[in-house]
Amino acid sequence: MSLVPKNNIHFNLQNFGADKVYVISEKDSYRREEFIKAWEWSDLEYEFVDAIMGKDLDIKSMIQDGRLDTFIDPSGNLSKNIIAVALSHQKAYEIALDEFDSSNSENRFDSNGNPLRYFLFLEDDARPTTALIDSIQDGEYPLLIKDIKKFSFDILWLGRAIPNIRGRYLNNRLQHIRRFEAPGAQSYMINVNSLRQLFDSIKDINMPADLLLDKEDDILHTSLATYQSLIGQMGTMIHSFTGDKDLPDDHISNLYKSQTQLPIHLWRKDIPKLERVNPDMYEFIEDVEDFDYDEKIGYPDNCSALGAVDSLSGEPNNHWRKIIFKKNLNHKGLI
Repeated sequence: MSLVPKNNIHFNLQNFGADKVYVISEKDSYRREEFIKAWEWSDLEYEFVDAIMGKDLDIKSMIQDGRLDTFIDPSGNLSKNIIAVALSHQKAYEIALDEFDSSNSENRFDSNGNPLRYFLFLEDDARPTTALIDSIQDGEYPLLIKDIKKFSFDILWLGRAIPNIRGRYLNNRLQHIRRFEAPGAQSYMINVNSLRQLFDSIKDINMPADLLLDKEDDILHTSLATYQSLIGQMGTMIHSFTGDKDLPDDHISNLYKSQTQLPIHLWRKDIPKLERVNPDMYEFIEDVEDFDYDEKIGYPDNCSALGAVDSLSGEPNNHWRKIIFKKNLNHKGLI
């Protein structure tokens, strides 16, 4: 899928102001091939990071090693793929930092001899939006790049899970993000020093990758965003976030459905605690509790969207969920 007019072939995106771009993608996959096609109109330079796949995870060992103890999610979503995505982003962080820290490496500097400062992380369903193309055509894009290079920030979001991003005014092109509103980890840029602190702070997997980035306010305190998503998620852009059960698996609606969320028709309404848990995780769960996000996570400046309406159910999300993994894997658990 391409939204780009032919006269914009080889447009100079300047890597969105980033010094290096990493794309998290399953090796030798359809999505990787389509990502390349979707961005070939531009000069975007990137390095692929082979994603960790949920089917390859040893959940039992992760629990025994202490990497999985509890997992927090607004709606109680949990699957092997959610955990794999979190691990894949951590893998990308480690690669970025290792390359930056390489002894006698030119990676510490860009082609002009300036110190590397920012890494852009993309997922392989990241696509240019009409907002990006409009900004190129109306001349706003070069001004945005100047702003990105002018302002200091810990993290900059170039897209969320909605077209229009809400926040607090900084200038005409950038704003302070409203945390926990329509999170999506398909496109964000992090300062190298903040990335190092973030990576060093990760001890276990206790939250989805996108929510973790919103939660870590102490590390990623200056969190900025564009006013519109310039880089969107393919599934959201084609209005098929959870796919279509009535269409073939190789239909575009299902090729780009969420890899982490359980489709609505598979929700376990008969077991509320496990309603949105993928069956591949049932055997590892001891219990699911309400989680008081206002006490544990809430921000005093009221800049977060905690407690907002759930995007899939349309109902107010008054309590997050804390999923507790079994300490004794022989215990029956919830099911």
